[in-house]
Amino acid sequence: MYPYNIRRSYRDVKKQSGAPSFKVFASNSDNSENGDGCQDNPNQNDESQLPPQIPAKPEGNDENENNNTENDNLGCEQPDYSDVSRYVIEMIKEAIKDEKSDGIFYDTIANMLTDENDKKIMYKIHHDEDKHRKMFIEIYEMLTESSVPEDETESADKEVSQNMAENFENALFDEISAVEFYRKLYFIFLNQEIRDALFEIITDEQNHAHIVNYMYSKYKNAM
Repeated sequence: MYPYNIRRSYRDVKKQSGAPSFKVFASNSDNSENGDGCQDNPNQNDESQLPPQIPAKPEGNDENENNNTENDNLGCEQPDYSDVSRYVIEMIKEAIKDEKSDGIFYDTIANMLTDENDKKIMYKIHHDEDKHRKMFIEIYEMLTESSVPEDETESADKEVSQNMAENFENALFDEISAVEFYRKLYFIFLNQEIRDALFEIITDEQNHAHIVNYMYSKYKNAM
């Protein structure tokens, strides 16, 4: 059983609300508007910012109200809902690949180490990465209501050096990058179950970075 039964929670919310869909992604309806009445484009800032977030849909079915909304948005570039969804799904698939690759990497490192305590630490990180992979698979299946395509989540094994300090140095940068990547995902979602799962993954990766940093110093000084 996965640490979070995200898909079950998602379906329970849909059933209780009676809505055909659940507001999974964050909305930019609370963001400030520019002088033209258009939503600010988040991509005008730094390239590392989040993708365009899904705006709040206008309420009501009144034809005049809809016409007014269209006139108000005249000249504004509206985000494509499907594009945002595809972007998030690709991020989830990338996370699955990375976690699988990281798990294999730490398992290989553990088998190379001779210090029993260090081996145990690496095996623990290996199990954490496998747990993360399963959690991302569950998020993917909840969002798409389909299984993860195996051919799209295959990952190349990371290169492992005989120089252990070099391995830990590379792993440190990978862990830091993972934290930044998962933080972007965290702020995209509104679903609390998904956010809780991502928060656990982020804190695990931060702990891994501290451990790997210690290992790098230890084996660098031993050279």
